[in-house]
Amino acid sequence: MTEVKKRGGGSIRRHILLPFLAVMAAGQGLVIWYASVSQEEAARNRAAEYLSSRAAQEAETMDDLIVRAAALSRAGAQTAAALLQASGGFDRALNGEILRRNLTDNPAFIGVYTGFEPAFDGQDARYAGTELGDADGRYLLYATRDAVREPTLTILPMTGDPSEESWYGQPMQERRTVLTPPYLYEVLGIPTLMVTVATPVINRIMVAVGVSTVDIPLTSIQKQAAAVRLYDSGYVAVVSHDGQWVAFPDEKLIGKVVEPQALRDLVLHPPGSRGALHRMPDPVTGVPSLISTATFGIEGVEERWTLLAFVPEAEVMAAVTEASRTMLGVGLLASLVAAGLAVLVAQRISRPVSRLTGAMRDLADGRLAAPLPEITSPQELVVMAEAMAVFRTNMERNRVLEAERETAVQEQVQRAQAMQGLTDGFRAGVADLLGSVEETVQLLDRTARGMTVIAASASGQARLVSGAAGVSCSTVSQVAAAAEQLTASIQEIGGHVEESARISAQAVSASGDSVMLIRSLAGFASQIGDVVSLISDIAAQTNLLALNATIEAARAGESGKGFAVVANEVKALAGQTSRATGEISARISEIQQATERAVQANDSIAGIIRRMDEIATTIAGAVEEQGAATQEIARNVQEAAAASGEVAESIAEVQGGAERTGTVADEVLQAAAVMADRSGALRREVEQFLSRISAL
Repeated sequence: MTEVKKRGGGSIRRHILLPFLAVMAAGQGLVIWYASVSQEEAARNRAAEYLSSRAAQEAETMDDLIVRAAALSRAGAQTAAALLQASGGFDRALNGEILRRNLTDNPAFIGVYTGFEPAFDGQDARYAGTELGDADGRYLLYATRDAVREPTLTILPMTGDPSEESWYGQPMQERRTVLTPPYLYEVLGIPTLMVTVATPVINRIMVAVGVSTVDIPLTSIQKQAAAVRLYDSGYVAVVSHDGQWVAFPDEKLIGKVVEPQALRDLVLHPPGSRGALHRMPDPVTGVPSLISTATFGIEGVEERWTLLAFVPEAEVMAAVTEASRTMLGVGLLASLVAAGLAVLVAQRISRPVSRLTGAMRDLADGRLAAPLPEITSPQELVVMAEAMAVFRTNMERNRVLEAERETAVQEQVQRAQAMQGLTDGFRAGVADLLGSVEETVQLLDRTARGMTVIAASASGQARLVSGAAGVSCSTVSQVAAAAEQLTASIQEIGGHVEESARISAQAVSASGDSVMLIRSLAGFASQIGDVVSLISDIAAQTNLLALNATIEAARAGESGKGFAVVANEVKALAGQTSRATGEISARISEIQQATERAVQANDSIAGIIRRMDEIATTIAGAVEEQGAATQEIARNVQEAAAASGEVAESIAEVQGGAERTGTVADEVLQAAAVMADRSGALRREVEQFLSRISAL
């Protein structure tokens, strides 16, 4: 028996458990990691979209406040310019009443102001030290609210405060509307933190002679910002164009420079992509936060403010963190359950395998009486147990056959000795008969030469069959050539079908690109619609200003008729602009509807092309199978052609054999009679020999 060399490597249970547990742990870890990353990315995208939308929404709300302030400032400058051109000279009292009314109509503003250069109207000496002039008669009239919130007019002399340069000197020098940074200014003896929108007053010779301003208290902006809540503890803040806090939850920081530097850089140099999220520490708490920005300001004014939306990153990722913990717990529980099941399965397999191993060792050692294990499952081990039972039965049978073989060998030795004597006698008896047989064989040789005549007929028939076989071989060869041509045609068809499938795939891709382009067109149309809405708002504001101008012209009497004509023209132009924007909005709506129908049509075309691509792929598969079948037919036909050739050659040989056989047929018949006599004598000797053998 060949000795089997033993090898290590552990039990079958280990070989089953270790790979299974490793693959399961790796798979669950990968799934949990991918799910966590996907959820985190989705949460960030949702947060970016939400914060961007809210930032833009709140920026628009705050933008409305400063836009109204700019409109009021510009209206005040236009009113003052109109009063300058009046024939009776500048009416300081009337301008004061206009300031009072404007303040009454706009409770969100802390004050409105009109201030001029000295001697702008030549009346300074007349109004020196009065309610309409400072000590030198300079017109610096400020409308604000007293302690009981009632509008009041007061002369506000220049004090040399640095902030005066931003709301008086800068608009005069640059001849444009200016939005100032936050500054602290005393109003009726009360220090007030505010920002100012200032517009220069231009006289008839296009010289800036004064300013019209509107003061916005930062408390108004702070209240708007404080009312906003994002998630649980998120908030919004506003930063001026020079990097100062305009609104912030910590009111101590309002009017101070934004810190840290990274946050200030983000405000002063906002990113180009709208909706981008930035991860920075909260400027007060230091908690990692996600920040979205939105800029806003006044049309035609260079100064732009920035609204910042702050949300603690932990709040955005709270759901993701909880989901990750849940998935980890479920994964661990599933791993424990799977590990338990794996142990049970491994034990169920390893125990019967161990019993089979012991039984095999008993059979290898020759212990055939040892009992075989009873295995009921799994099916493969049941088959192995049945095979072992067959092995043991065969081994027991081989033992019995080995004993019988030894007994038979002994009997054969004895029988061989007896047969030797009989063989000697038989050899002597048949010696004479063999001599006669040799003579008979010579006679048969001569006689066989005459069998040619008998075989002539067979030779003719073989010749006819040989001709028919040649025709069959030629026909089969033609069929083989046709099969090869059919194979080539099918291959060419397959190539065309593959080219059709490739073109269909390109058409699907092109239709997808077309859908994306049309959807981009729809987005552009929507953006144009926003611009048209803005133009419509401007037209409405212009109409309102024209109405106010008409009212003021009416108050001016005869001297305001020319101004009234201009106001009516402006009002008519505003009406035309409003109607034009309405028509543009209608056309844009039609473009968007047509774009949507085009997208739907492109989607239908893409579906049809994809269906054509699937059909082309199916045809290509069928053509490929048909080509394989045709090649198999061609191969079989070629083999049949070769076989037909071999048949023709064999028939030719048969023809030759028949001719040779005919020459000896007659002599064989004559020799057969002689051989019959000799065979009778030989039969008698053999019968005697066999009878003696049987008697042994």
